Amino acid sequence: MRKKSVTLSLPVTLTTKEILERKDSLLQMLDRLDSAKEDAKAGADKHKSIVKGFEAGIVKARGSLRSKTEKRPVVCDEHLDWGKQTVTVFRCDTSDRVHEREMTPKEKQVSLDEKMAAAKKKEAKSHTPATAPTGKE
Repeated sequence: MRKKSVTLSLPVTLTTKEILERKDSLLQMLDRLDSAKEDAKAGADKHKSIVKGFEAGIVKARGSLRSKTEKRPVVCDEHLDWGKQTVTVFRCDTSDRVHEREMTPKEKQVSLDEKMAAAKKKEAKSHTPATAPTGKE
């Protein structure tokens, strides 16, 4: 089995400090949204796009506050199991299993290359004399 590290965007629990920061940020966005909506009533397209931007930020902030998590880059290890032909991904920070999937054809090919290299190494060892030559042959 071989493993390699990858970085995935996964839920990470927010600290109390981060929840308070998100709450303050959400309140500021709501205030700016209200202001932008008032300006948008005048019909300016610029303000309509600003409103959409605020709304997207608010949806994200609400989701983080409700779940007390947010998606962040997390370093993970991929464990390749050639016997099962699967790749299992584990978080490095918590060791939790993220998911398991079938190996891609490319990953399977790496396996064949590694198997051939191991077979060559094994063959080279089997042809190595058990004792060192004395030079009297």
